[in-house]
Amino acid sequence: MKTTLLSACLVLSSLGTLWADQIVIPGAAAATGGSGGANTLVRHEPRTYQVQIAASQLASMPVGSVISGLRWRVHGGLATWPASTITFADYEITLAQAANPIPSTSTTFASNMLNPVMVRDGALSFGANSFPGGGIGPTPWGPLVQFQSSYTYAGGDLVLLVTHTGGDSSTITFLDAVDASAANGYIAYIATSFRAASGQAFQAFMVTQLEYSVPTSVPEPAAVSTFAGAVGLAAFFRLRRR
Repeated sequence: MKTTLLSACLVLSSLGTLWADQIVIPGAAAATGGSGGANTLVRHEPRTYQVQIAASQLASMPVGSVISGLRWRVHGGLATWPASTITFADYEITLAQAANPIPSTSTTFASNMLNPVMVRDGALSFGANSFPGGGIGPTPWGPLVQFQSSYTYAGGDLVLLVTHTGGDSSTITFLDAVDASAANGYIAYIATSFRAASGQAFQAFMVTQLEYSVPTSVPEPAAVSTFAGAVGLAAFFRLRRR
């Protein structure tokens, strides 16, 4: 009986863990391919890229969600990529709250970010054939770019800043993308250097899948009742054996 109750306590205490989920931005791109492609994030030359994503595009991700990684995919109709492993000597990703509404964003990257968190820093490799190719329409997602530090979504617009040193191969691909415009809920800027301070307007937003988890301080009622019932049955049979 003591063993059963101890097991119950251990399981109940673990029910406050994180429940993993994903969100595709924009949501319509979950079932259809983007309208174009861009190689900015996988290019063999240094780049700095920033995009502000409107809160309306993030409505299905609860405030307080913990973002732990992201994925991109190649544009429909392109071949599987890369043919061999490609490594970036330094690939940095920063997430932040938006400092300005989308119509009033600045070409200076830092001016658009509140409470920025660098969630990834250091070398990054994409293994051979890790981005599947496909026909017209959405291709399968590429590999998860796992964050080294998680980011808690505080609500409102989300700013994503990516800067990299360039890959070690000139063989590039085009990632699936949509038009970046204030009307569509995105505004983007780009610079042709690593860790640039400012950039110029850019017309593409790479379709992105964010991986996140929702903290649960209270276990799901169904989970508690189901487990409690299982504990009760275990205790009943133990008593019967005694």
